[in-house]
Amino acid sequence: MAELWIADHEGSRSADPETQLLIEALDRLGLTAVRRDWHQPGAWDTTNLTLIRSTWDYTTCLDDFLAWTRAVPGLENPAEVIAWNCDKSYLLELAASSVPTVESLVLAAGEQAALPSGPLVVKPAIGAGSRLAASFASAGPDLDAHLQQIWASGSRALIQPEIASVAAVGELNLVFFGGEYSHAARKGPMLGREDDLDPSGLSVRENLSLEIAPAQAIAVAKSAMDAVEAIGLTRQALLYGRVDLFEDDGNWLVSELELIEPALFLHLAEGSADNLASQVLARLDER
Repeated sequence: MAELWIADHEGSRSADPETQLLIEALDRLGLTAVRRDWHQPGAWDTTNLTLIRSTWDYTTCLDDFLAWTRAVPGLENPAEVIAWNCDKSYLLELAASSVPTVESLVLAAGEQAALPSGPLVVKPAIGAGSRLAASFASAGPDLDAHLQQIWASGSRALIQPEIASVAAVGELNLVFFGGEYSHAARKGPMLGREDDLDPSGLSVRENLSLEIAPAQAIAVAKSAMDAVEAIGLTRQALLYGRVDLFEDDGNWLVSELELIEPALFLHLAEGSADNLASQVLARLDER
């Protein structure tokens, strides 16, 4: 019977019911999956495949995390993809690859630039969930102070125009397994106070529901997933990924591409855990 690791963080396990659904689906295929804290030393190379799940503390020790990804053979998703995806400046590369994205500006500490007019969203370029994400009616002293806070955390700042529809209907999250669309969820607005966040960095007040994604949204999301291969970060379709979209005047725009440890909403979509488990089995058969 094949065995594989599921990398997580011990402190996240009680807040991560998704992984148990995946473990049960893997078991139905005869695969034993062992949860292991990514901080735990030892021979990670004794298995054929390591799947990243709730390593939710990685942004607080990013250098260590990236070093760990480079040392783990059989890591899904691959280390090169993880390193690229941990910094939201990847949105600039997606836009350059003709993927429809939310207009984005990335500023390093002390950098200045002309900001878009109107309401703005500011967040760390390296960060998880909604931590240090805030909205502002316009550029000004409050936004400048928030930039200083982000820079003090060690991250560059990502600045985007606020999309009006997000406050009303939230965002659409599309999940892909093996490069193919699986299902979608509608997520309510996530900007909130720090004490509104659960250990994953997600707002505890968010509303989640299964959604039928429009064909245009699926096409835009697929173009983002395909761009990872086109950019040259991987030679095969990624095992898993989630593309977060905003709708702006009838057009779907990528707001984030989640390839490290995204929520995959396995509890919402019947059969999705089995779908992912089958993709894991296929990867093991290829090794």
